[in-house]
Amino acid sequence: SVHPSEARPIVDDPLFVQPGLAGTDIDLRTMVSLWGYRLQSTSPCIDAGVPIAIPGGIRDLFGTEVRDESPDIGAVEGAF
Repeated sequence: SVHPSEARPIVDDPLFVQPGLAGTDIDLRTMVSLWGYRLQSTSPCIDAGVPIAIPGGIRDLFGTEVRDESPDIGAVEGAF
């Protein structure tokens, strides 16, 4: 259930590109097998995150810079 403090809850499918692709043998040097958890361009999670200002910026799981003003929800910034 959605917490009462959540002003704009997202309860829809996040629309990952190919969830489950990673399996159990994940190469943490490249993380290529985790690409299935990128967001599709129509995902409701795009630009729906809470901005967090950190000096020097923030990077996602793959090293992409996260936009301070409108981050995506999830471990990956940007749709593919």
